[in-house]
Amino acid sequence: MIFHNFTLKRLNISIIALILIFGILTATASADSETIPTFPCEYSGSVTIGDIPAPAGTIIRAFIGEEEAGRITVTDAGFYGGVGLFDNRLLVEGDADAASQEIIFKIWSNNVSETLVYQPGDSRTFDLHIAELEGDFNTNAFVDIGDVSKVAYMVADKIEPEISADFNGNGEVDIGDASKIAYFFVRNVEFL
Repeated sequence: MIFHNFTLKRLNISIIALILIFGILTATASADSETIPTFPCEYSGSVTIGDIPAPAGTIIRAFIGEEEAGRITVTDAGFYGGVGLFDNRLLVEGDADAASQEIIFKIWSNNVSETLVYQPGDSRTFDLHIAELEGDFNTNAFVDIGDVSKVAYMVADKIEPEISADFNGNGEVDIGDASKIAYFFVRNVEFL
C-alpha cells in the first residue's frame, strides 16, 4: 500500500510537470515573432582618423536607421573592442525589423564610409576609418585646446573664419561655435 501511494504521487507530479511544460511550449510557440528577441551583433577592430590611430576616449556609435543601436569608447589607441572571449566589443542591438538593414558607424559625429548589414548574431572584426575629424583643425586625431583656440581666433577676427567651424549651422563662425567646441573639449557636450 505504501509503495502504491508513493507511485501514485510520483505519477501525479509527473502529469502536472508535463501539463506545465506543454503550456509553456504552447504559449511560446504562439507568441508573436516581435516578442522573440533577436541576437545582437558584436564588432571590434582598428580605428583610425586620417593616418593616426584614434586616441583613447574616442566614441564610436552604430546606427540602424536614425536610432543609435550601440556605442563603445576606445580604451587602447587605435583599437575598439577586443578579440578575446570575454573582451568588450561594440554591441549592436536591433529588433526583428532591423534584420537586413544597414548599420552606419560614426566616429564621434563623423560617418565611416564602410557599412555592414545587420545580421542577428554576427560577430567579426571590422576596421573603421575616417579621413578627418570635425573640429580637428590641427589634424592630430582629436579636438584639443589648439582647435578651441583656433575657433576663438576666428570669432575674434584674428584669422580668416573657416566654414567648417560653423558647428551650430547658422552660416557663420560666431561665439556659439566657439562655445560649442569649448564645451566639446571639456566634454560638457558629447558631439560637435
